Amino acid sequence: MLDNFGSDLIFTPEQILENRGRVAIFIDGSNLFYAALQLGIEIDYSKLLYRLTGGS
Repeated sequence: MLDNFGSDLIFTPEQILENRGRVAIFIDGSNLFYAALQLGIEIDYSKLLYRLTGGS
């Protein structure tokens, strides 16, 4: 399937890597909380935030 794209690419892989910007991540906190509750796991939200922000 990827062969069909050929030279019709809008951006080259190099351009994509150069133009990395900010990314928005939306988390449904309520569903995350209740899913963790049902699975019997505890989420360390500080660690989750650290991982999602790349430690910054």
